[in-house]
Formats: sequence, structure tokens, C-alpha cells
Amino acid sequence: MKKVSVSIEESLVSLQFSDRGLLNKALGRVSHFRESKSSKGSIKDPVKPYDGHNFPISSLLEFVKVIKSAPRKQGLFLLKEEEELISLLKASSCYSSDKYLVGYLKGDVKTKRHEGLHGRFYLDEAYRKEMTELWESLTDKERKYLGDFLSRLGYDQSVHVDEFQAYHHTEPANFWGIKLNL
Repeated sequence: MKKVSVSIEESLVSLQFSDRGLLNKALGRVSHFRESKSSKGSIKDPVKPYDGHNFPISSLLEFVKVIKSAPRKQGLFLLKEEEELISLLKASSCYSSDKYLVGYLKGDVKTKRHEGLHGRFYLDEAYRKEMTELWESLTDKERKYLGDFLSRLGYDQSVHVDEFQAYHHTEPANFWGIKLNL
């Protein structure tokens, strides 16, 4: 896959893209398949492009399974960029369900950090517990507000704690529009 560099640290696979269009064509539909509030579990093009994506490789495996098992009349197929992604992961011995993938644009340090925090949340049980406890330490009103905020951004409720922790560590305190008592 041209314009992509691969870095592997244990179970975290980082893909650095030099082209935003390629980033979104290779990763966007899988990311949307996994975490979109409006179409989780279905194959749809994301409404807008993103600067980064993240998901367990198991989500990519499930995405491919759904496409390959769909009746031909539905017209579902892997994009050329998704096929190239799979080939790249196989060539790097990373096409397995125990890996987590993050993708971001070259030089975008903030997005790299944000996406890396998703990888840490998924792979590091102690960190995930700590961040879940932080979320649970919020008042009911704060959690409701943040949940609604994240839903408006398009995230399914199942990824709210993960998205909260990544934004919490990468955005200014006023990102949420309210002062959190953390």
C-alpha cells in the first residue's frame, strides 16, 4: 500500500498515511461499521472524512465476513484500498484478532496520540479500568451530558467511555462545553 508506513508495538498496529483520502478509503467504512451510532454493524460510507481511525482487527475481520457473506444483489464489495489494507496487514503478520489498529495522517501528532489512547484503552486492562472508573466518578448529569455530546458526534453508546478518555486526554478542558469536576 503506497503512502502508508507501518509500525508495530506488541499488539498495537499503527498506520501512518500521507494522504487523507487514502486514510479514509482504507479505514473509514470499517471504523463506521464498528462505532457509528446510526449504522453500527452495517456497511455504509461515513458521512464525513476523519483525520484518524481506530478499531480492533477483529472488527475488520467481521466487516470482511459481512461483505463476503452478503448476497451479490446487495452490491457489497471491498474497496481497492480495503483490499490493499488487508494485504498490508497480512504481509506484516498483523491480520489477527488479537491486534488493534490505529491510523492517522503523517505529522498529525495530536490525532496520533488520540488514536493511540484508543489502542491503550482496548489493550491495557488496568488503564481501561482506571478510565471507566473516571467516567463513573462523573455525576449522572455529567455522564448524560457527555453521552449526548458523543452521540451528537455520531458515536454509538458502546464506545462512549473510550471516546471520552481519548478526548479527555487530547482536547482542552473547554472541549465539552461544561466544566467537569475531575
